[in-house]
Amino acid sequence: EYIGEAQSFGGTLRVKVTMDGDKIAKIDVLSHSETSGISDPAFEQIPAAIIEKQSADVDVVAGATKTSEALIAAVKDALAQVK
Repeated sequence: EYIGEAQSFGGTLRVKVTMDGDKIAKIDVLSHSETSGISDPAFEQIPAAIIEKQSADVDVVAGATKTSEALIAAVKDALAQVK
């Protein structure tokens, strides 16, 4: 398990990335200060897209661009710790 952080519109966004060997198994959003409703699609779609693609290079969610970018950056921060 690796913790990643990134700055977002509302402040620091923290995620926990759980690895299964060299595969991304699970992504949990630990904390954020995003606006509910607006950011929800990003929290629903981005982790699933990253797990499906096994890469943090996924498209942002329209209407939740800043949250998407921060979520992707936080996951990349966590993945950078994986040896």
